[in-house]
Amino acid sequence: MKRESYSKTEKLFARLNEEKASGLSFSAAIVAQYVLTLFFLIIARFSGRLTEGYENRDWFLYCSYLIPQAAFFITACLFFSRTDARIKDAVKKPRPVYFIVAVAMQCGLLSLSFVNTLFLGWLEKFGYTPASPVLPSVQGAKILPVLLAAAVLPACLEELFFRGILLGGMKKFGTAAAVFYGAALFALYHQSPAQTVYQFICGACFALIALRSGSILPTVVSHFINNAFIIVMTACGVNSLPVPLVCAFAALLVASLCYLLFFDKSAGGTLRDESGATAGKDGGEKRKKADVKGFTLCALIGIIVCALSWAAALFA
Repeated sequence: MKRESYSKTEKLFARLNEEKASGLSFSAAIVAQYVLTLFFLIIARFSGRLTEGYENRDWFLYCSYLIPQAAFFITACLFFSRTDARIKDAVKKPRPVYFIVAVAMQCGLLSLSFVNTLFLGWLEKFGYTPASPVLPSVQGAKILPVLLAAAVLPACLEELFFRGILLGGMKKFGTAAAVFYGAALFALYHQSPAQTVYQFICGACFALIALRSGSILPTVVSHFINNAFIIVMTACGVNSLPVPLVCAFAALLVASLCYLLFFDKSAGGTLRDESGATAGKDGGEKRKKADVKGFTLCALIGIIVCALSWAAALFA
């Protein structure tokens, strides 16, 4: 019975092209996240853990960070086991310069905190009141498990999913379309109105460097630096950066983007193959049209769910 079920699932994925399989993975990951959250709340309810103030307790906060990563892990396992895509294509070693660019770019992105402030001010005109993000206790050595749950795991699993699976499926769209479409999905997934613009910019920068390098490893570094920096700032009670440091970081962002857009002429790897051409038996190339519609339709359930959650957070 299990073999028959697995065979049907495998055939289902076999009928999907690369774009549709990637789009479907987005819907699957979002649905899995909500299903896991529901099971978690049911178990916590029947075990008597949902007492007053439970939402601010460390055990609940850790689970709120780990459940989405579990959904990404499960979805990634299903995707790579039932398609021709290979993890090693996404995590292959890039040229060292891309790690330098990734670090410089992320430092530059940290200078954009004012973007959130401006966008938040605009949202507040419509009555929006942001909910402050809450971390588990970061006092002393407790910061280490927080870094693991909120920095290491998201950097690895979210990058594998968004830049390895989704961006891999959008590579035929062309650089600009893949970068901005991927950034929109990344921002929408976080379902935080106040962070929308910053998450979109981060998603676009991460997608660009992944396409240029042909690997997700530089963006894993960037993602980790972003999350870890916020956690360390919270632990130290620091709310803002000095103006000179912000200016220096902004210069790094401009320099890294200029390098990727105007000076990086090297050939990327699998992620950078945006032409949609595949080699034939005779050594020639056959051009395949990007299935943007198929990707969007397969990702539509995830997009709708995230959009509704985003709107609920905005108007709650």
